[in-house]
Amino acid sequence: MFDGEIEVGGKHYHRGDAIVATHGDRLGEITVLADSDLVPLRPSHVWSIRTKLQIEGKKRDLARSNLAIDNKLRDCDVVAVRVDDVAPSGYAMDRATIRQKKTGRPVRFELTDQTRQAIDEYLRLTGRKPGQFLFAGRGDRGD
Repeated sequence: MFDGEIEVGGKHYHRGDAIVATHGDRLGEITVLADSDLVPLRPSHVWSIRTKLQIEGKKRDLARSNLAIDNKLRDCDVVAVRVDDVAPSGYAMDRATIRQKKTGRPVRFELTDQTRQAIDEYLRLTGRKPGQFLFAGRGDRGD
């Protein structure tokens, strides 16, 4: 639970403070929020995210975002998905089941047409096979 203060890199930040964070060669700004400050994404936000990723040709990020957003999966669950879970025959299935890391319970969910298409394009680009994690690190260059 967020108690109003967070420590990052030895510095203390309070709710509302902006933190400049790096990820690879990109800079981003993160605002420290309390759990109560978090609000669900609106459909317009989701549409904007998908459109931006499509325009930039970021197949990996598009497939990963679609899978997470459509099915309300936590990031720790998305990164644990294997090719076998969603595309055992090389093409994305209509439904999949994963085991949630937090609860340990299996969760069955539907893959939308948009998500299946994004996963299929990503698999074609990267050549990932059953037995492998669906989303390897960014170093695999499956942009």
